[in-house]
Amino acid sequence: MVNFLWIIILPLGAFVFFGRKEVVAYTIYAFFIIIILFIIVHTSNIEIVHNKRELITDVINLIVIIFNMLTIALALYYKDKIRDLRSMVDVARVKEDIIVSEVVSEKAIERYEELFAKIEQTIHMNNYFKDPNFNLTDLSSVMKINNGYLSKAIRHKGFANFNHYLNFHRIDFVKKLIAKTDLRKVTIMYIYSEAGFGSQSTFNRVFKNIEGITPSEYIDKFTKGVEC
Repeated sequence: MVNFLWIIILPLGAFVFFGRKEVVAYTIYAFFIIIILFIIVHTSNIEIVHNKRELITDVINLIVIIFNMLTIALALYYKDKIRDLRSMVDVARVKEDIIVSEVVSEKAIERYEELFAKIEQTIHMNNYFKDPNFNLTDLSSVMKINNGYLSKAIRHKGFANFNHYLNFHRIDFVKKLIAKTDLRKVTIMYIYSEAGFGSQSTFNRVFKNIEGITPSEYIDKFTKGVEC
C-alpha cells in the first residue's frame, strides 16, 4: 500500500507541473511498475521475512502514508495557483512579443519609407516611366536592390504592384503635358507615347482606372476650364 502511494504521486506530480503528454507518460510508467511488482511478488519463491517489531513498522508505514496524503493535498491545493502563475507568465510573454513586434514594425516602416524615397528619386531623375518596357527587374538592376524589398516598399505606399506605381507616374506626366501643351498642335498619340504607354487602348484603360474618366473627357474639361 505504501509503495503504491509513492508510485501514484508520479502521474499526480506530472499533472500539476507538466502537460498532458507528460501525465499520460507518467501514468503508463506508474502502472507498468505496479504490474511488474505484482508479477514479481506472486511468481517469486522468495519467502518474505516479517519484522518482529510490527508496531514500529506500522508506525513508520502510517507516517509515510500521512506524508504522502499531505503531498497529494498540497499538490491539489497549489495546482490552480501554479496554473494561474503560468497564465500570468504567458500573458507577460505575449505582451513582450507584441511590444517587440511593434518596434520591429516601426523600423520596417522607416526602411520602406526611405527605400520608397530612393525609388521616387531614381524614377524621376531618369524618367524611367517613359520607357514602355521598363519593369521591376530593370529597377532592381539600376538600384542594386532585391526585387522583393522594392516591391514591399511600393506596396507599403498603397500601390498594388510596380506597374500600378509606374502607371500612376505616367498619368501624372500626361496631365502635366496636357496642361502645358497646345492641344491643337499635338495628337493624343504623341501624349501617351511621351508618357510611356505602348498603345492607346492601354492608355485609355489606365487613365480611366486612375482618374475615373476617359482622356477625352479630361481634355474637354481642361479645355473648358482654360477658356473660362
